Amino acid sequence: MPPKAAPVAIRPEDFIEVMLDQRVQDAMAANTSGALALMVKEILNKELVAIHRTCADLKKENTALKHALTALENSHATISKANAELSVRVETQECYSRRENIVIRGLPEASFAELGTRSNDCSSQDMIPVGSSLPVEQAVIELCRDRLGIDVLPSEISSAHRIRKGDKDTTRPVIVRFVCTKTRDKIMRAKKQLKSAGNRIYISEHLTFAASKCFYEARKLVREKKIESAWTMNGQVYFKRTASATEKPTLMTPGLTI
Repeated sequence: MPPKAAPVAIRPEDFIEVMLDQRVQDAMAANTSGALALMVKEILNKELVAIHRTCADLKKENTALKHALTALENSHATISKANAELSVRVETQECYSRRENIVIRGLPEASFAELGTRSNDCSSQDMIPVGSSLPVEQAVIELCRDRLGIDVLPSEISSAHRIRKGDKDTTRPVIVRFVCTKTRDKIMRAKKQLKSAGNRIYISEHLTFAASKCFYEARKLVREKKIESAWTMNGQVYFKRTASATEKPTLMTPGLTI
């Protein structure tokens, strides 16, 4: 076995001289550029694959979110429709439950007995309380007899109560519930007799909150001369755009465009 050759010692100046050779520098640059390009390409490929996978995952997630949003929108539409239908049924039921009621504003509290009665906590938009205040009931009977020419028996009144005054009320309003609608309708037809100079007593229907709001807007339109007239009947608000006798009344509902 031949002996191993002794390593050749390279002097630093020889190494420097070789490195200064342009051909060596060009070869090293060419080899280095190729290696760097390959390295960069591999890194980019790995990153692009990761980005592609991330985009695919995001696309799937976005599709799932779109389906979920569509389901929520459909559910919201269904709930909104059901809520609107329920609101109509509740409003209709409330109107029906107040069919025998009237509200009297401006009725003086003449007697000490009546002045001593408590105001019920309800407002004119709330349900009528059970029972009756005898002094208030007597004041209603006297109003019907003396001003409307209608004899109302105590047995025809189911309940009569004072409620708290509103901002524009001079006296506490009265809510009256009659035993039957015939008595109530008779008084509603006769209330026109209260339209005299200096009269401060007004009789109206016992409207729900929604109907009261509609009637307020309707009266505002009358004042602005955008419609001819507005009134309530059986708890609902009607109006006419003109004074023409041939025009049919229009039922006013929330959100109706005049």
